[in-house]
Amino acid sequence: RSRNALVVDQDHDSPWLLARRLRSGVADWIAGVPPATRFQALAKCRYRQTDQPCMVVAGDDGCLEIEFEAPQRALTPGQSVVLYAADTCLGGAVIDATDAALGGLHAQVAPRYAGAGAGR
Repeated sequence: RSRNALVVDQDHDSPWLLARRLRSGVADWIAGVPPATRFQALAKCRYRQTDQPCMVVAGDDGCLEIEFEAPQRALTPGQSVVLYAADTCLGGAVIDATDAALGGLHAQVAPRYAGAGAGR
């Protein structure tokens, strides 16, 4: 269901803005394929953002389910998520949905985060 809604919140740590999970569209990989079906990585969703540990599940449809170790502020459908292993860029995708309050992602679709990601 499509809605044109603008939600404004002045609280930097508002639960309306925080998300731990996202689903992407079809990913593009530097090597042509993901490193595994399920793997830990570091992600960036914003320019100059510090690396964020996450668990990635690459679906048969080419889309990604990503769960971050810590909640992320203002993950937004239409933005890109870029994945790294240390200093090596693995690839990326465009965010389709998140588990933020109005992000459109339902609880049953994302993987469970299991442990810390690799350092970068």
